[in-house]
Amino acid sequence: MKRQCCIAVILSILVLPLAACTTNSGVTEPEAESLMTEEEAIGIASDILPAEVVACAKIIAMLRTELGPHGFWQVQFLNTNVTQNELGWQEDDKTRLGPEAVYPNVIITVDAKTGDIVLREATSGVLLGGPLPPAPTTSEEALSVQINSPEDGAKLSTNLLNVSGIVSDPQAVVEINGAKARVGEDGTFYAYIELSEGTNTVRALATMADSHAGQSINVTFDPLLVLVLDYLAPEPGVDYTKAPLIISGYVSHPTAKVAVDGIQASVEKDGSYSASVQLNEGTNFVEIEATLDEKRDYMRHSIDVTPEGEVSSSPLMGAARLSGVPPVKLRAGEMTSVDIQLQSGKRDIRRPGELRWEV
Repeated sequence: MKRQCCIAVILSILVLPLAACTTNSGVTEPEAESLMTEEEAIGIASDILPAEVVACAKIIAMLRTELGPHGFWQVQFLNTNVTQNELGWQEDDKTRLGPEAVYPNVIITVDAKTGDIVLREATSGVLLGGPLPPAPTTSEEALSVQINSPEDGAKLSTNLLNVSGIVSDPQAVVEINGAKARVGEDGTFYAYIELSEGTNTVRALATMADSHAGQSINVTFDPLLVLVLDYLAPEPGVDYTKAPLIISGYVSHPTAKVAVDGIQASVEKDGSYSASVQLNEGTNFVEIEATLDEKRDYMRHSIDVTPEGEVSSSPLMGAARLSGVPPVKLRAGEMTSVDIQLQSGKRDIRRPGELRWEV
């Protein structure tokens, strides 16, 4: 019996080391053969990011076999310039977000064997793996695209933005935030996009056959504070020296405060405002002021009232009507001209009316 035990021990010593043979990285040879490829890891990481972010990013993947029992793929998306709202991520055990408002880099760590997402990181630096490896180079000239205007970090007060730049091959298709740009024979391009209030990421994506190139910049849209006054439409037969006249209009910031002749007006969520003013016989000057932090807009209009209390004249009354003008539909950036003939001298030209624009 003792001899049989010795043989069993010897056999186990001979067999076990062969089953546990490892590579220099600490991953066993059978495990190394079963790990996912770089393309598979990039595909898994790309699926949890917005498509436009992936399209504009430079992607580098590294297999980190020294991490964990069987290694991880660290997929790094560079030059993304993406915001937390665009990512839709919230900080948790598997998500790390840097303090920046805009993240130049996004890093997705994928389990090299199971394909599970282990960690999501958005940062201005690299949280795993130290410095990035140099980008691969090819003998052929790579497709490139560059945004020349506006500048990165520009602050704008209008929501319609003309984005222009140059692409290395004029045969490429260029899109700006999904809008197709016009590309000239020299490779210069432009497109118009609409901005939303706050920080906006502008992405240029050039595509030609299997080649892709992209660039992202960030601009800030801070709209001006603008007051608009509706056309007055006093009711006939009303004595406006006794009954108040309703003044209404629109302000570009719904959170702004609007005062009409010093009386606080009610401002709705869509920016419309209204207030009642009491007029006197003769010429009345109505002052409207909008304020928001350090922004201010102001307008002053005169309203004439007859002894009978009728509103007889105002710069906001008697608008000419446009008729016979065919409807014209334009896209952002397109321009057209319309011939309009105005007729004057009619008796009703100064009556309260409505200005209708077909274009």
